[in-house]
Amino acid sequence: PPVPLIWFQCTDDLEATRERHAREADWARDHSDETHAMERLSYLALAEFHAGRCDLAGRLIEQSCDTIEERLEVSGRFAYPFAWRSLMDAYRGRFDRARETLVPLLAGTAHAQKSWWAAVLLSVLGFVEFASGEYRAADDALSHMRRLLDQIGISDGLLDRTEPFHAELLVQLGHL
Repeated sequence: PPVPLIWFQCTDDLEATRERHAREADWARDHSDETHAMERLSYLALAEFHAGRCDLAGRLIEQSCDTIEERLEVSGRFAYPFAWRSLMDAYRGRFDRARETLVPLLAGTAHAQKSWWAAVLLSVLGFVEFASGEYRAADDALSHMRRLLDQIGISDGLLDRTEPFHAELLVQLGHL
């Protein structure tokens, strides 16, 4: 499992993320597992994006998404690269593309009421809606995400960075 890679990425340890990614990329190459490599590449792309290397991150995430889309059903952990691409799209003002990516993925998780995957997608959708000024839609997505996490028993998800902008959008909606 990609636990160390995810941990380093979530704690913003860029050097450790890069080192772990290199180790996992070597493993994937040695085992001829390109799908594994492309899914893990998305975590490196997200770390590079957080480090401000947006052009590099964009190339990496597109490579990850293109390869996964060609070879697999985009669901579960293989939806993460598309969530990260949507997050990057939101930062670049590409709100329509971000929504067009996330909404079908969320529809695919609708049957899983206690889905970690759906919670992550809702987290990103919440940011997309917030960044585009759609505060009610953002609150709906984030509130739904929180309910899913509560059902699963997760109080603080590593990949969830929504509290600061959720608080800000609640103020915008007049919920002091």
